This record gives sequence, structure tokens and C-alpha cells, in this order.
Amino acid sequence: MDVLPPTRALEQFLTDRARMHFGIQRRPPRTRRNSSYHLSCIPCFPIHLARTCSTRHVRAAAAGSLGKMEATSTSPFRMICSGRGTPADVEAMLRRARGGAQRGCNCAKGVYTSASVRGVARVPCWPDHVTRLTKGWRQLQRKEDEEEDGMEERVLDAARGALRGSETQGEGWVEGKKMLCVCVYKAGKDEETAVEAIWTILPKQQGTEPSQAYILGRKRTIPTVKYTNWVREREVLKSIKPPDCGEILLADETDGSILEGMVSNFYALVKQGEEAVLQTAPVNLSALPGISRKCVLQACRKLGIAVQETPPNVQEVSCWLGAFVTNSVRGIAPLSGLSWYESFEGPGYLLTCPSEEERLARGIELQPGKGLEALGRMRQHTFLTSSPYIEKITAAVEDIETQSEIDLLGIPESG
Repeated sequence: MDVLPPTRALEQFLTDRARMHFGIQRRPPRTRRNSSYHLSCIPCFPIHLARTCSTRHVRAAAAGSLGKMEATSTSPFRMICSGRGTPADVEAMLRRARGGAQRGCNCAKGVYTSASVRGVARVPCWPDHVTRLTKGWRQLQRKEDEEEDGMEERVLDAARGALRGSETQGEGWVEGKKMLCVCVYKAGKDEETAVEAIWTILPKQQGTEPSQAYILGRKRTIPTVKYTNWVREREVLKSIKPPDCGEILLADETDGSILEGMVSNFYALVKQGEEAVLQTAPVNLSALPGISRKCVLQACRKLGIAVQETPPNVQEVSCWLGAFVTNSVRGIAPLSGLSWYESFEGPGYLLTCPSEEERLARGIELQPGKGLEALGRMRQHTFLTSSPYIEKITAAVEDIETQSEIDLLGIPESG
């Protein structure tokens, strides 16, 4: 039997693994030279194959199976570059990464970040996304004081591998609507650390048009980490999301403090004297330290707008000049109004979606598309969506993000 060169052997090994993973059958080869696999349905597979074979840690991982290469790295990470997918593929990746599929399992096994991609591979605030993953991962593993060697490189490698070749698949997407999602999680029976990346094109309607927000949720289990189990925890909120709802807000029902959005940070412009003060929840124990949030606070300092890191209170909504939410993909989204429920049990008591245990104990059934009408009375407030403060902050944040852009495919190869 012919001994293949190391690179060619690795290519054949990875191609076999891809064929097995996707259930693709191999053609009966006529000749050794014309032997072929049905992998043409995978976008840019040759590009991903060449990219994967060029990384030392992947070559080392395959060395044991090939028996023809010497390991050159001891990286403990598995890298998965899924290339282009749909928003549903992103959700599927996050479901794979969550801790256990059984009901009642709250042990988070993964962290993730979502970034806006401009052009082919320009990502604003990329170092902040890497920090979010590495810091959040250490917090989940309860190793906050320990550094995990190689994670930053593997995150970059996975992102680059996913985006490489996307310049040939960008037809039909609108500037600013391309999203890269990178996830770090425990995979397989051996609990191996995997770094997976996928990019997708978001629906065009997800923009910065003013929308209605509803207070329906409670504080997240781990507010300071973007953890994958949140995908499961928020399913009940999505099921009762009203048709006109642009974002679901999470709050402290005991005092009416608004903490964050389901996938965003929340801000209120509060009138104090002749000026406006920006209020947003602190990130220590209340809300996610959002990457766009950091840009908003930086923009406010440049514009001379005072900032109070305290949760805006819905009981003071009459003093607000406006409100908006942010995340790294859709940027700043002004709110046209705010809706919430007050419990029948007492005046001023904010009502949020009961937990699964509470619903079972009290016999509460929440129907899809319907909120908490059976448990409380709805209150509403409308904002001026043309607030000059929000317009100034939006323009300043755009400048900050543009200056922070990094072309991931232009960064020199790691290792």
C-alpha cells in the first residue's frame, strides 16, 4: 500500500470524517486518481479542508489516527468551523452546547458570543468578544484565577475558518446584517473542550426601527455570563411573546428595576433638571457586560452625557425621555413603547413569567402568543422615538465601532 504524504493523508482522514458526519456515501472509485466524495454540497469544503490542514493543533489531533505524523501541539481544544448556516443552525449549535437536554437541568456547559461582521471578515470590538468567551468560560468552570493556554488562538482559528470563503457567498445580505457566532462548550462523552464557529445572514427586518418592549422575564441565573443554557431558559418567554414585541425585558419583580433584555442591554434616558441622564443596570451581579454597552458608555463620556449605573425603574417611566436596547449585532434599537403587567395581588407589584415549578404548583398554563393577562393588568407607556440624545449616541457608537474593526482574515496565522 502506498504511503501518502502527511498533508495528503490528513486531507483524506478529514474528508472521511466529514463524509461519516454528514452521512455522505462514497462513490465506487473507477481509479485511484478519480476517487471522489459527494462533498460538493458543503460550501467551500476544499477551502475549509486546506485551512484546517494548515493548523498545527488539528494536525496533531489527527496524528494518532493517521500514524504518519509527529504531534506538534498539545492543545486541549477541538475546533469546529461550520462555515455559513442559517439562524436556525446557530440555535441548533447553542442547543448542542447547553448542559443536558433533560428538563430541570441548569448546569451550563458552554459560553458564546455573537458579533456583527462587516464586509467579508471585519468585526468591531473583536478583542472584547474573545475576552467575553475566555472570562465566561473560566467563570463557568470555576477557574476564574486560572488562564487556559491556547483558548484565544483557538477562538480566532475557529472564527477565521468559518469566515474563510464567505466572500463568495455574500450575495443578498445587507451591510451590517451578517453575524458570526462563536461557542465554547464541553462536547462528547469525554467532555472535550470544543470551539465552534458559524456565520449567518440575519433577516432584513432585524434592524434599528423603533419597537415595543415588554417586561416579562426575571433575572438570569448567571447574569454576568453569556451562557448557552439561556437558549433553553428563554423558550417560555419566546412562546408568550406578543406579536408587536421587539424585545423582552428582564426585571426584579419586587421593586420594578429593569435589568436587561432577553438578548440585549437596556437603557433609559431620565430627565433630571434640564439635562438627561442615562441609566442602565450595573454589570456586577445584575446584567451582562455587553460589548455594545461598553461602546455606549464610551460614547456618553465623549458627548458629555451623565451616566448612572443603576437599574431604571418602571415606576419612574413618566420621567423618561426615551429608552433603547443594544446588542453587538443589531446595534442601538430605540423603543417606541414599554408594556408591563401589575399583579392582581397588590398595587405596584410587577408581574413576570412564573418559573416552571411555580406554573406546575399553581396550575398556570401560558398559551403561545399570549402574555400574563390572566394574572395581572397591563400597563403601557409610549416614548418619543425621535429623541436627539439617542440619535447622538447612535452616531457616536457607530464611529467607535468603525474605528475598532479588525479584519479577522488579515490577522497573521497563530502558531
